[in-house]
This record gives sequence, structure tokens and C-alpha cells, in this order.
Amino acid sequence: LSRPLKIESEFADYDFQFDVDNRGNVAERYPANPNGATDAIAGVCNEDGRVTILMPHPERVFRACQNSWRPDNHGEDAPALRLFRNARAWFD
Repeated sequence: LSRPLKIESEFADYDFQFDVDNRGNVAERYPANPNGATDAIAGVCNEDGRVTILMPHPERVFRACQNSWRPDNHGEDAPALRLFRNARAWFD
């Protein structure tokens, strides 16, 4: 799970995503904060979405078996693979 936060600066607006636990609190520890990121930051994106930073790196977790957790009935493709499929579809 993640929780958004919008930060505005004189240069640009940024949206942050934080790993949260099952109560919606910012997660400090594994497994709710699977990558151990400082302040549980899971992603940063500028206002128009052209600059995106994600943790864990989506290119490192494109298969479901690479994820720290997944439902038992989940297929071989991890959710991060959708990012690459969407990019490919946009270019085609």
C-alpha cells in the first residue's frame, strides 16, 4: 500500500508515494517497507508524470517470484511489468 503527498516548490510540483502498513501509517520496517527506504518513500513523480522515480526498481522486479510478497494465485508477471508494457504500447 502507499499514501500520496504533494510537495510544491518554486521549481516544480512533486508527488511522493510512501509505503504504509495495514493501518495506513508510514511504514518504518519490513515487510510493509520492503526496500528499507528512508522515511518509507516508495516513489517520486513530477506534476506531469514525465519524471518518475520508483523503489524497488521496476526493472529488477518484473517477475512475480522477484517480489517480497505476492498472492498465491498470482501469475508469473509482476505488477511492475505493466509499466514496461504500457511504455511499449505508447510507442507503438
